[in-house]
Amino acid sequence: MPVPLKWFDTREVLDHLAPGFTMRAELVHVLFEVDIDETGRVTHVTGVSRPHLPPNVQVIGIEAGPGGPRRMSETDEPPEVLRDAVVAAARTMRFEPAERDGRPVPIRGLRLGARYSRDDLQRSAAT
Repeated sequence: MPVPLKWFDTREVLDHLAPGFTMRAELVHVLFEVDIDETGRVTHVTGVSRPHLPPNVQVIGIEAGPGGPRRMSETDEPPEVLRDAVVAAARTMRFEPAERDGRPVPIRGLRLGARYSRDDLQRSAAT
């Protein structure tokens, strides 16, 4: 498997969002897939929709912090503009290439995800 050498940070995501962007949910997971060439460079990124769950299944997020764990509300899908911003930022990622029989090989459709809380995005936007 390829090993991430450079992951994008929240500031790179914010660079691709409108200045007044606000997130309704407290927590979202943005899923995306990357294609990586034999040098470890990202050649393609696409946003991925979350799988649809049966109506009787609920997903919750738990954040562990100094005050103990707390439940965070979560949306099924992140806002499309946030997904687009993550896709744009993910193009800057670099990887140690995957190998097969000791030789670097390209990888297609590696599914990854990034988690953002409303507080993380607001805190980062203010700095």
